[in-house]
Amino acid sequence: MKRLFFAFLLPAAIMMNITTDANAQTSGDITYALPSTAIHMEVEAVMEYHTPGPLAKYAEKYLGIASPSSPTSTCTLTDIKVSHFIEADPSAVFSVTPSAKQTAYEKMLKMTSQGVISMPGESTSNENIWRFPSSSDYTQPGAVTSNLASDQTTLYKAEKNESGSFDRIAVRQSQVVEKSPERKAQEAAEMIFKLRQKKVDIITGDTDASFTGEAMKAVIDEITRMEKQYTELFLGTVSTSVQKACFDVVPNIEDDIYVAFRISDTEGLVSPDNIGGRIIMLQLNREGAPGNMVDDPKTPRTNIRYRTPAICTMKLIDGQQTLLTSRIPVYQKGSLLNMPL
Repeated sequence: MKRLFFAFLLPAAIMMNITTDANAQTSGDITYALPSTAIHMEVEAVMEYHTPGPLAKYAEKYLGIASPSSPTSTCTLTDIKVSHFIEADPSAVFSVTPSAKQTAYEKMLKMTSQGVISMPGESTSNENIWRFPSSSDYTQPGAVTSNLASDQTTLYKAEKNESGSFDRIAVRQSQVVEKSPERKAQEAAEMIFKLRQKKVDIITGDTDASFTGEAMKAVIDEITRMEKQYTELFLGTVSTSVQKACFDVVPNIEDDIYVAFRISDTEGLVSPDNIGGRIIMLQLNREGAPGNMVDDPKTPRTNIRYRTPAICTMKLIDGQQTLLTSRIPVYQKGSLLNMPL
């Protein structure tokens, strides 16, 4: 005889641990798996990369603003979507020996109309979103002030005078030398303050030229652009990239707290087993008293086991902050019942 395989869901869920000799399959048996709840999370985060400017160490001295002198990055959660789906539980596979096979098949098909039919071990498929960290496309700003300066040096030479003695004659020489980083910082800071003052003068009308309408906007925008260019030499630039990842959690009977995923400021969204990131916890609190989760070995082989789900309050927690709260049915934490075929 052919063997039938079912994984069916009823209006709730349960928990168990099974396949005993009493459930050993024989010819003509119907084999099925009980439902199991899995929690699926679609997570989005923004990675922010800060690249310091070439004059970062002079920012506090000339602008009064402290600026990091080494590259840094941070990761911030921006969106989390949580859904749950049902799959066949490979640890809860049973066989039943129906007394009247045609009637038994009809009953089981009616029961499965409330859930999913599948081979034991089969699960619903989910689209995976692959994540590739994007590197910063930042290029360090070029110098907006000249890199060279004219340096004058005074030399002295001796010339014989009419009396026969020697006079010390000063001779000035000019040469082009490279500016020191601090001098560049000083000039850039002076330009920033000049641009800021010029912007105030134009806005308040304290200038010889008059600007109105689009002309004023164009001038202000250009001054702002130049100011930003000079400021980046001290404060550096910030670039961002968006990361997306999917994570699944399959609850069990014993535990109420799970590591959903982790967040790393250097790597972004990472898997629960990556200890380099901070933990985002998933907590399930069952509502009401726990039901019967253990299979009775005396259950006749002509009875079909099924699960009724427990309603749980689900929370996603980041440290002391609760990110999301919802109520979901979890079959593994519900009750195991049986019904004669």
